[in-house]
Amino acid sequence: MRLIVLLLLLVEFGFAKKVALVIGNSNYKHMEYLSSPKADARAMVTKLESLDFSVTHVYDLDEAHMLPAIKKFQRTISAGDIVFFYYSGHGGQVDKESYLIPTSVDTRDENAIRYHAVKVEEILRRLSNGGAKLNVLILDACRDAPTGTKGGYKGLGQIGYKPIGSLVLYSTSMNKPALDSRLFNQVVLDKLGSSNRYILNVANDISREVAKRTQNRQIPEVISQVVPDVILGSSQEEKHPMQGITLINGLMYQNQPFTSQDKSHYDNQTNGGRVWDWKGAKNYCSDLTLGNYRDWRLPNREELQVVGNIEFYHAYGDYKTGAEWKAQHQVKAQKHFDDNKHKRNSSSKGHKYFVKKAFVENMPPLTGKYKSATFWSSTERDSSYAWSVRFNFGTDDWYFKSNNGYALCVR
Repeated sequence: MRLIVLLLLLVEFGFAKKVALVIGNSNYKHMEYLSSPKADARAMVTKLESLDFSVTHVYDLDEAHMLPAIKKFQRTISAGDIVFFYYSGHGGQVDKESYLIPTSVDTRDENAIRYHAVKVEEILRRLSNGGAKLNVLILDACRDAPTGTKGGYKGLGQIGYKPIGSLVLYSTSMNKPALDSRLFNQVVLDKLGSSNRYILNVANDISREVAKRTQNRQIPEVISQVVPDVILGSSQEEKHPMQGITLINGLMYQNQPFTSQDKSHYDNQTNGGRVWDWKGAKNYCSDLTLGNYRDWRLPNREELQVVGNIEFYHAYGDYKTGAEWKAQHQVKAQKHFDDNKHKRNSSSKGHKYFVKKAFVENMPPLTGKYKSATFWSSTERDSSYAWSVRFNFGTDDWYFKSNNGYALCVR
């Protein structure tokens, strides 16, 4: 039996980090090779990364490695995170309990499934224990694995443990066989991240589309338990009808292109355009009129980081002395950059930034005297320093207020 499990844990908090674990099991010891799970898993990795998830993906996990991989991923989850778990491979049901099958388990042996496979409820319990607000579990079973189970039940059964805020979507009705095709996964990829659609609505959209395209031979079943209104999307990022504004998590962000004059001010460290010292940047935002709004302000540190597409910024300014900075910072900052540089988005001119795709084309060019992109926040340390974010390097830092940086405003 081939199984695809999609587990998302989403919350309504604006600054939750987005992490994902993707598992694709194709090469089974006791069954024929499955061609689609790895391909489906890789397609899901691409989709998740486009939605600004930090994705861990692993393949062909046997009994010794599958549950440990889930446990390791569990330890990365913090309260309020947006968490996505995706599994493609074989699955099975014993005593009305649903299991994911490691590549080393023989599905013809009922006890092998019971004692050596991974129970779906255990995965849901482990990930929900991390503190997520919404659990969405999606399973796609093709029922083509040889089995030794008895009792006439096919596919996957009911899930007894459903925490508040859980959403379960089966690829077909419970205890019913699904069609042996990739249609369900294709529809999930198409619908996932639909803008301006709450996740419960997206699940219902998937169910209706699969039923329609199979003439009701396969009807995905939606089970929900107090599901909050959450838009998955890219950090709930939306286009605003007024040009130059992007909505993220209920805040409006200025998203206008920087000019060559702005870049000249930045290189020469002079005030003008959208380049100012810290006080000037605050005044620029308070004086800004955009989209008929006049209440713009400089974002705080956390609000500014949301423009980025990574959940962690290496903090220069956490070091107290120059000696400490030299001893610890340079190596750690470079490692952080090397570990995350593949996540950068590129502009049409080839400049790369740790920012969301909606902002990348409007970022200042990384040319000239200073090949960097340092942006001011309103967060202060004292009378001399305020916090800044460097979107080209994936770091943030206490920055002299008398220096000049870019201004990006919010309301």
